[in-house]
Amino acid sequence: MKLLFEIIKARKKSFILILVLLTGNALIYFYTSSFQQARIETMQNNLLEIRRQNTGGGASMTSVYSQGIKDLAVFGSMIPPKKDFIRVVGELYDTAANNNLRIETIGYKPELLKEGGLLVYTLNFNVSGSYAAIKSFISDIGRYRELLFIDHLGLNSTGATQESVNLKIQLSAYFKTEGQ
Repeated sequence: MKLLFEIIKARKKSFILILVLLTGNALIYFYTSSFQQARIETMQNNLLEIRRQNTGGGASMTSVYSQGIKDLAVFGSMIPPKKDFIRVVGELYDTAANNNLRIETIGYKPELLKEGGLLVYTLNFNVSGSYAAIKSFISDIGRYRELLFIDHLGLNSTGATQESVNLKIQLSAYFKTEGQ
């Protein structure tokens, strides 16, 4: 005990600082636990109620089902019929040309998805040009209305001193089969 009093005498300012910090910490704890806890719980309950109302938690199952049917109809309208495949490929060529790029050839492989009755075309092609033009081309593809997904991208520089790059791209395009 005598050692403790000697340490306190030697480090009076440090000891006072520690006591002030401990007292402040205790006061803050008692303030938050006694005065603010009820207010925090009320605000959390209000937030949960607002979230429940905004996410349809208060909606009936019938209205949720009806909204789901509408959403599926909108989604289905986004899928073009198989006959539009040539139009979509033409739009790819046009988009490349608008970005000062050129597509030499497009390879494609169709595959039937039995689950949804959809036809998926995997498209492979190369374009080359400036990095900015390729970036703009990829951005334009992202704005297509059709279900067109970028599966794979590969960029290669054509030379150390040239600004031209080659892009190897693989896309998946979804179409309705003839019977749908």
